[in-house]
Amino acid sequence: MALLGKKKAPRARQRVVADTSVNMTTYYRSGSDKKAPPAPKRRKTHSKIFLRLVDFIGVLAIFGLFGYSLLISSNPKVIVSNTGFNSVETYKITTTEYMSAISARNKITFDEESLVKQLQSRFPEINNVAVELPLLSPVAVVRLDITKPVFILNNSGSLFIVGDNGRAVTSAKDYASLADLPVVNDETGYRAVLGRQVMSEDGVKFINQLLAVCKVNGISIQSITLPPIAQEIRLRAAGDAYFVKLLLSGDANIQTGQYLAARERFENSEKPSEYLDVRVPGKIYYK
Repeated sequence: MALLGKKKAPRARQRVVADTSVNMTTYYRSGSDKKAPPAPKRRKTHSKIFLRLVDFIGVLAIFGLFGYSLLISSNPKVIVSNTGFNSVETYKITTTEYMSAISARNKITFDEESLVKQLQSRFPEINNVAVELPLLSPVAVVRLDITKPVFILNNSGSLFIVGDNGRAVTSAKDYASLADLPVVNDETGYRAVLGRQVMSEDGVKFINQLLAVCKVNGISIQSITLPPIAQEIRLRAAGDAYFVKLLLSGDANIQTGQYLAARERFENSEKPSEYLDVRVPGKIYYK
């Protein structure tokens, strides 16, 4: 029995050795597992660098777009309400000269009031200037509201071109191209001044309508006169010995209608020798 007990002891040692070898193997395997992660860490670092680069490029793009949005081109788009005095190109030349200045090349330092003064001093026919600076475009849009030339005012020998705003816009000698405009003789005694109001806008509209009626009906105008009587205007047709009295503050349609009716009637009867008065609606006086 004793001999059998001694033989069992080595087997127990073998188990211990076997267990130890298993543990050693497990130890080395766990160690190899800890060394595996470096590859993913490199991929993470590269991703961070890429994202930062994208953010940086995005910021640069935003600043670039913002800077571009502040720029103003020296070649603006000029829009005019009419070309009665000058061509669009003439107005654009002066506008471009102003826009070429360094102070006018960006939207922060741009001085619209200065541009308006420069344009109106060069072109007195300009009523108003509106400048549009688009947010995402460097091309400025300049809109010019220009008065229409209506007639030439003969004021004590001085000839002024009057616009539809009633102002003596400029001297007639400066615009030979407008020499064919109708002439209104001013005998009111009022001294006209260049750039100042010489007639109300309604008065100008009245004259405009009177001229249009005469043209449509084939009536050649010999003269139009503003006498020293308030709000009165006198028309003399070519070939007629009499003149027609009209009221500037009255209804142009009624008065011109009465004039045409009377003129037609006088074709078959004795004509007035001095005047025809159509200032009162519904009544016609003549002498």
